[in-house]
Parts: sequence; structure tokens; C-alpha cells
Amino acid sequence: MNKNNKNYLLAIPLCLSLGCSETTENQPLPNDIQEPAGIYYSSPPDVIRVDVKTVTPNGPCVPGDYTGCTLEDVNNDTDTTDDFEPELIIQFTADDFPDDSKPSNASFRLRGQSARHEGIKSYRIKLDSKDALWRGERRLQLNKHASDFTRVRNKLSFDMMAAIPNLPSLRTQFVNLFIDNTDYGFYTHVEYVGKEYLTRRNWDEDSGIYKAEYFDFTLHDALLLNELGAPLNEAAFETVLETKRGDDHRALLKMLNAVNNANNNFETDVLNKHFNLNNFLAWEAAIILMGNTDVTKSNYYLYNPKGTEAFYFLPWDFSSTWGYDWTPSTIAGGFAPGQAHQGPHNLWASTFGRRFLSQPNGLDLLNEAVLEIKEKYLTPEKIAALTSSYYNLVFPFVTSEPDIGYLATNQKTFDSMFVEYDTVYEGMIESVQKNYDRFLKVQHSPMPFNVEQPYLSEDNIILNWEAAVDLQGDAVSYDVDIATMPGFAEDSIKFSIRNLTNSSYSTPWMLARGDYYLKITARDSAYPTENWQVAANEYYTEGPSKTHYGVVAFSVDINGAQ
Repeated sequence: MNKNNKNYLLAIPLCLSLGCSETTENQPLPNDIQEPAGIYYSSPPDVIRVDVKTVTPNGPCVPGDYTGCTLEDVNNDTDTTDDFEPELIIQFTADDFPDDSKPSNASFRLRGQSARHEGIKSYRIKLDSKDALWRGERRLQLNKHASDFTRVRNKLSFDMMAAIPNLPSLRTQFVNLFIDNTDYGFYTHVEYVGKEYLTRRNWDEDSGIYKAEYFDFTLHDALLLNELGAPLNEAAFETVLETKRGDDHRALLKMLNAVNNANNNFETDVLNKHFNLNNFLAWEAAIILMGNTDVTKSNYYLYNPKGTEAFYFLPWDFSSTWGYDWTPSTIAGGFAPGQAHQGPHNLWASTFGRRFLSQPNGLDLLNEAVLEIKEKYLTPEKIAALTSSYYNLVFPFVTSEPDIGYLATNQKTFDSMFVEYDTVYEGMIESVQKNYDRFLKVQHSPMPFNVEQPYLSEDNIILNWEAAVDLQGDAVSYDVDIATMPGFAEDSIKFSIRNLTNSSYSTPWMLARGDYYLKITARDSAYPTENWQVAANEYYTEGPSKTHYGVVAFSVDINGAQ
């Protein structure tokens, strides 16, 4: 990184407004996003009790009529693709929401996608009234975070982000949930991003908010609109971007057309017109330093202020952060993210991120922002202050029923479980430095690339792949391996070739017919043993479940020459 280069992507200091030191000029941008004071809780964290009393009148429990549904029906709703989403009529009370004497005042259902398959569920409470709200919020999103051994990673993330300029965060609250007087244990409420989210911040309630479901900033056919800005196929649209607010999506389409126009000027026609550099860099720096690798195409929001064509990144779901990659259960379960998801490489999977990093000083800007956020806002002292304030609240819950039976650990005894918990919990303090060190290292590796499905042409196996880009401009070579097992154990590798310089290869098929797996590794010419990258392709196996990064499965129905 050339810190002395003054030809920056934008004619503003690299420091921008991301917590500049006294010796660095601070120059905000005209469209910086700001929240009013007092949005986030200033009192010490606590655990409030929330009570849900179910009301089950006689009636059916079928799509469109859930009057007779029970808690068991709700807990069994694991299929998010059907039209059956049972919810209960309930009476909601809390430590700070007294009994309103109504027989029912809210609805209750499951929330989340993968969380639905956990042994202990996450829930959503929605108040009937639009006026009698809980802390100005109509929805409580009660997350169990079953995969998070510490149970605090999401709250820690949003509490830390609340202090970072240009990065709107979310309010959070620890909760002890009781359903029909049965203790369901420890939860974290995370603020719902919708109408009340906007009005609480004095932003126009008719602004657009989109939740990325499978979104990479490309012009999917699912995002096509009619002349009024409504989706031509709403169901398809929602599989890419879930609309939380807004019904006219023409600003979104204008932004996507600009992002996907490779012939325009990225700085003036995309970045300055449709985004805010300070917001984007703050969001991406937080992702990198907190270790959030699950944001390639999902788990974030886009906010489009009414009457503008500008979009801001808003965070969502940071439960797999703060050293999650290095916890024993993550490693043992094969859930650690591949290198294609680490550091700046996550950005490469989106058209916007790829164009940003392809700018002459895109990586320089990101490096400066990450360093600023690390040194000013995500310091070990600030992390320790928050984690210490949580510990005595959380530990009694996670070490007792019902939570103790669902902790993400492979330990066999309670004593060893508690020792591991403390080790993992304390390790969060140093995780930002570890993530920063990893970021500095992996940015020198080639960017992820896509491998096409292998095919036969007569007796030849044809391999094609996208050329890998090295942001430092180093030449890239490729190693090709074909194996009989997706883990590429040494005895399963049946064919290898090294140091290819082109992004294609063909050779007469030489193996027996059957099922095979392909892995291509890109290496830079400067330090090929250290700076390498596998493809963005992934192959998933069950029993035990594992994601094999950079692997493509294929089958061959001819016997090759032996």
C-alpha cells in the first residue's frame, strides 16, 4: 500500500470521516448518513423478562387461517419455502411493558431460516397496536443464536458499531423468555429494520429498505420492473431482495444499471451518485475486523432515502464473528470459512465490490479505513469493557437449562465446557487483531474466480475457468488437481498439473469412468506458496456436513487410456 500516493480515488483524504487522528484532516462528505443522538441505550446492559401467554381459540391451523395453531405447530414450521407460516395469538408482557388487561395484544411465530432447524428456536413477536409500542418498537426479534457458543457476538457487534460514524447500527437487548410460564432461556432482541426503524431516526418512513437474500449487484431477471417501479414477478424479486419498505424500485434499477455499466466512470457515475464512500468503507471495515464472512450475497440491508438514488449499507447478522472461525466446534465441524470469504475477497463476489477493488486506489482506501476503525473504535480496551459488562448476565443462563443443552461445543463434561467457554469468551478481545493480521496477509492472494463445469469433447476433458485477478498486479499461475474424493486427500488425487499460465486446459481423459472432483488453485508469482486462492465454487457434503471450498464435482462416462 502506497500511503504517500496523493492520486486517490476521490479528491479527499483517505482518512475520510472515519475517526481521523488530530494530525489527519477530517473531511466529511455531503451525503454522509447520520443518526440523531439517543438512539442507542446508554444504561448498562441488563436482561429483561418477557412473558408470552398463548391464546388458542378453536379453529383450523392451515395456510391463511392460523386461529387454531399451537406452539408445537409453530415450532415445527421449518420449511420457509411453503405458504404455511403458523402464528399464535398471544398476550405479551415484559418488565417494561406491563399487562394492558387485553386478552391478546400480539402475534408470535418462528423467525430465521437456518435457525428454524435448531433444537431451540428463535421467535418474532409483533404487537397488534401501531401506537402502544415497546420502546418505540412494534416487533421483538428474539434470537437464540444457537451456533454462537458465547451468545453475545451479535450484541457485541451492534454495540460496537453504534459508535462508528457513518454506520447505522441496531438496538439490542438481552431477554429471558417465558412461554406459558415455562422458561425458554436466554435470547437477544435485535431491532427490526422497518417503519419504526426509520421514524425513530427521523428518516422518511416511505424510504426504501431492502434485505439482501441472494444479491450480488447483478441485473437479475427477477429484478425487472414495470413502468411504475413494481416488480414484474414479486415472488422472484423477493428471493433476491426482500422489500422491507417502499414500493417503487426504480431508484434501485437505476443504481444497478450504473453498477453494471462497465463503460461508465465508477467514481462519478456509481460511487458518488449512488453510494456514500464513508458508509461503504465503515461497513466493510467492520465486516473485516469483526470477522463476518457470511455477507457475500446476504445478511445486510440497503437503505434508499425517499426521493434519492442513493443507497447506504446497513449491517445485519454478526453472530458468526469475533473469533468464531477459530472456536473448536467450528473447526471440528468443518464450518470455518474458506479463503475466498476472508479479507477483501468477500467483496469480489459482488459486481459493486469487484468494481470498487478494481479502481487504482480501491484497496488503499479499504486499508486506510480498516486501520482507522481498528485503532479508534475496535480497540481491545473497548471490546473488553463491553464483554466484561455482559459476562455476569450471560454466564448464568448459558450454564443452566434450557440453554446449556444447546451450546455449540464438543466438550463432554460441564466443567470442561465452562473452561472452554471462558477461553473462547476471552479470546474475542484479541480477535480484531487476528482478523486484521489475516486481512493484511490474504489481500496479497489472487481474488476468487469461477470454474466452469468440466466436459468431454470426443476423448478430451475440457477445463475452463475465469482468470484470477491479483490486486498487486503480479502474474498468476494455476495448479489443477482431479481427485476421487472432495477432500482431496493425497491418496485420492489421480491427476495433477502445475504452473499453467492460461485459464483453460484440455487433455485426453486418462482415468476410469466415474465421479470426480476438480480443484484449481491460483498462485501469484511473487510468493506462490503463501499467496494462493482457490475458486469461488463450493461443494457441500452431508454426514458429516462440510463445505469443500474451491471444489467442482463432475462425472465421466467413458474409460480413459490407462
